[in-house]
Amino acid sequence: MYGIDSVNHQVRPNLIYVEGGGSAFRIAPEQGKALNLREGQIINGTIALRPEGNTIKISGQYLPLPAGLGAPGSRVELQVSILAGAYVLRKMGLGSKVDGQVGSSKGPLVDFHNSRFERLLRLDQLNGITRFPLNSLLSLLFGDVELEEIREKLVVNLTTTKDITARSVRKMLLESGLYLESDLRRGKPAGPLNLKSFLMQIRNAFSRLGKDSTIVTKAIDDLEALQLETLSSQLHRQNSISWALPFLDTSPVWLQLHEKKNKDSGSDGSGDSGWNLDIQLDLGSSVFSMSLVMDKNRLSLACWVPDQGLYQKIHDNEHVLKSKLFDHGLELLSFQLHDFAKIRSPVGDTGSQSRIKLDV
Repeated sequence: MYGIDSVNHQVRPNLIYVEGGGSAFRIAPEQGKALNLREGQIINGTIALRPEGNTIKISGQYLPLPAGLGAPGSRVELQVSILAGAYVLRKMGLGSKVDGQVGSSKGPLVDFHNSRFERLLRLDQLNGITRFPLNSLLSLLFGDVELEEIREKLVVNLTTTKDITARSVRKMLLESGLYLESDLRRGKPAGPLNLKSFLMQIRNAFSRLGKDSTIVTKAIDDLEALQLETLSSQLHRQNSISWALPFLDTSPVWLQLHEKKNKDSGSDGSGDSGWNLDIQLDLGSSVFSMSLVMDKNRLSLACWVPDQGLYQKIHDNEHVLKSKLFDHGLELLSFQLHDFAKIRSPVGDTGSQSRIKLDV
């Protein structure tokens, strides 16, 4: 068993790299805790060359950096994100020499792949898929045989928010594109609705027709970022799933389901555990967020509703919610309703070497 002294004497944390390295990399949970890393923390430092390679000093320890992140003597700014228990350090600035000289680029292809990896790791800013106007995009899928076939399949298989059921949610999860590559590897054909597959077909058709496919590409990047997040949690033996539900009448809804194990649970995984469900829906002028914590048949709910009309409607129907939950054998322990958006607000910079962003 490792004591706190052995942790403090560890000078080379074990890094888990994202494929290709680039401007972001992951650190195992135990190493992030040993370095006392915090969500939203900004780390400023100078890259030093040591026998093990390029490093940066954090909390008195030297953290090895991926190759290509920067040259010795360059200043680097890293932001810490905690994603499903894993720690991601993302390069914020381009980095420059202390003497003012800027390091040369490794080429447009390398820069392109590095920027793509950075986009895929910005899981706290999924603006492509949550703002994807699927309902209005359907009106553009005309005038081409391939596009019209895609439109017909989408309309038949998608549902509206008013017609949502538990069965339809399960169906959309399985066919959201989250498991696309895994199914293809096993020789399993894609289902009648696979959001990622359809978006890739639309992007290819738009490129062939000379249409702008930027918004489609951003949505695909977000779906792949959700796949990376889910895979990361599985690699760290955590039950966490992130995906997007597409609807006919609104933009896709982002969801994250995460298992929260009781601290008293046994080492074999037995014991009580609860579930956290986070939901985010882009309403156009504002973003609706909901956080649900469930423990057996009891649940706590918090909503952030900046739309005043919707806020009042939810406030007036709280008793209806309790009644419907009761009919399904569920007890609502607490219900918090806020008339503002749930945002990640940075604390003012005090000039120190690190600053914290708090999720308010």
